[in-house]
Amino acid sequence: MASESTVLDHLVVGTGHAGIATAEALRRAGQSFEVVDVGYDLPDAVSRDVGRLQEREPSAWDPGLTERLFPPQEASRTGVAARLAFGSDFVYRTPDVLDLRTRDCEVKISHGFGGFGNVWGAAMLPYGERALRSWPVSRDAMAQAYRRVLEYVPLSGEQDDLDRDFPLYTEGAGQVAPSPWTRALAEALRGRREALARAGVRTGRARLAVETRGGDSACRYCSHCLDGCPYGAIFNPRDAWRRLEAQGVRVHRGQYALAFSEWGDGVELVTRDLADGGMRRWRARRLYLAAGHLSSARIVLRSLKHWDKPVRVADSQYFFFPLLAWRGVSRDVRFTLAEMFAEVSNPDLSERDVHLQVYGLNRIFADTLRGMVPRPLPTGWIERRSFLFQGFLHSQDSGHLELTLRRICDDRDHVEIRGVHNPRALRIARGVRRLFRTQLRHFGWVPPVGLTLVPPGRSFHAGGSFPMEGDDPVLRSDRLGRPAHYRRTHLVDSATFPDVTGGTIAFTIMANADRIVRESLGS
Repeated sequence: MASESTVLDHLVVGTGHAGIATAEALRRAGQSFEVVDVGYDLPDAVSRDVGRLQEREPSAWDPGLTERLFPPQEASRTGVAARLAFGSDFVYRTPDVLDLRTRDCEVKISHGFGGFGNVWGAAMLPYGERALRSWPVSRDAMAQAYRRVLEYVPLSGEQDDLDRDFPLYTEGAGQVAPSPWTRALAEALRGRREALARAGVRTGRARLAVETRGGDSACRYCSHCLDGCPYGAIFNPRDAWRRLEAQGVRVHRGQYALAFSEWGDGVELVTRDLADGGMRRWRARRLYLAAGHLSSARIVLRSLKHWDKPVRVADSQYFFFPLLAWRGVSRDVRFTLAEMFAEVSNPDLSERDVHLQVYGLNRIFADTLRGMVPRPLPTGWIERRSFLFQGFLHSQDSGHLELTLRRICDDRDHVEIRGVHNPRALRIARGVRRLFRTQLRHFGWVPPVGLTLVPPGRSFHAGGSFPMEGDDPVLRSDRLGRPAHYRRTHLVDSATFPDVTGGTIAFTIMANADRIVRESLGS
C-alpha cells in the first residue's frame, strides 16, 4: 500500500464500467495510476469451479458443477429479484460502514470487484444525437470516445435500420448467431418495416458487448448468459482488471472511500480500511470518482458537508410485457441476452424516445412470463411462443430518486433514498404496448394484461446528481466532471449525466469517462 506521504499521479475510486474505462484511458495515455475499491469478489471455491468449466466445452460440463454455479434465479411476475454471478451475491454485499435505507424504490449499490459489470445485460447502444442535445459535449467528441472504448471491449451487432442514428463505431463487430425465434421475429418486423417507420419505430439486432469472433473467450452458446459467463465472452470489468493487475496495475481492495479535499495542486482522499477499521489517506495529482453514481454522489456530498438535504437523482424506469407468437418456434435456448432492439420516437406517446430490448425465453423470464399470461395456458405452449419486450423510459418520463446523506458520525455513512412517482411513466408504457399490439397483431398476441412497470431505481439506469453544466450552484459539475469548487477531482460515472435517456447506459458511461480523462490530461 502506498504510504500516506506518497503523491500518486492519478487515483481512481471504483472498478465498475466507469473505473475500467478511466484506467484504460490513463494507461493508453501513458499515465501511472492506482485504484482503491471495496472490491468484494467471488469466493475462492467458486472461482476454482468456474475455472473447471473454462477448461471444457459446455457439452462436457459436470452436471453437479453446473447445478452449483447456475442455481435458479429468484423471479416472479415483477421480474428477477437480483441476478447472481455464478450463484454468488458478492456484487450486492454492503459494508458495515454504510447504512442504506430505501423507501418507495428498489435500489442496490455494488461494492463488488467489477461492480454491476458482473451481472449486466451487455447492451451497448450509444447515445444518439437527440440524447446528446442536453449535453455540453459534441457528438463528435463522444463518437471518438465510443471508438476508443471499442478498442478493448468486443461488440456484436449488424448494420441495419439502427445504424443511421446509432453507428457501430467499429469495423470489427462480430455477430451473435441468430436463434430460431430471432429469425421469426426479424422476418415479421421486416414485413412491417414501413408501417413501423410511420409509427416512429426502428428495429435491429441487439448491440452487445459479447465476443463472437473466435478465440478462447468467444461465446460457446451455453445458455447461461444471465448466470455468469465462464469463458469471459461477455465483457466484464472484473476480467479486465485481472489482466491489468497481471501487468502491474495496483488495485487496493478493502478500501471504503469517505471524503476528499483538495490541496494546492493535488487531492487527498480518506478511506476506511475494512480489514482493520483504520483510516487511510491517499494523495494524488488527480482523483477520478468512478464508484457508481450513488456512491460517487455520497462521497462528494460528504466532502461538501452537504448533510440532510435531498438530492435529486434521475432514473430511467423500465417496464415489460409479453408477446405470444401465433406459431411456435424451436426452443433450443443457447443464448439468453437480448437479441433485438427497438427504438420508438413517437410524439403521440412522448417527446422523448423509448428504448426496447426483446428477449426470447430464458430461465429468468420463464417464471415471470408464466405469472403474467392468463391461465390455464399450457406451459409448453407458452415456451414455444414467448417473447419479452423490455422498455426503458427517459428520465423525464420516469419517476426519480431523492438521495439524502445524514450526518451520523465521522467514519460511517447513513444514506436514505426515496422514490418519487411520475404518472406519465405508466401512461407511456401502456401506449408503447398498444403500439406493438397493433403493429404485430398478425405475428402474435400482446395480452391486454401483463404490463409491469418496475419501481424507480430498479433498472440501474440512473444518475445526474451532479449534472454537467447544471443550474444548481453546488449540485453540478463542469464538462470535465469536476464538482463545483473543485479543480482536480473528476466524477466519471453517470452522476454527471444531464439526464438519463431510455437507451442503454454502460457504453456511454465508459465513453464519457474516457473523454473526461483525455480532456483532463490536457487541462
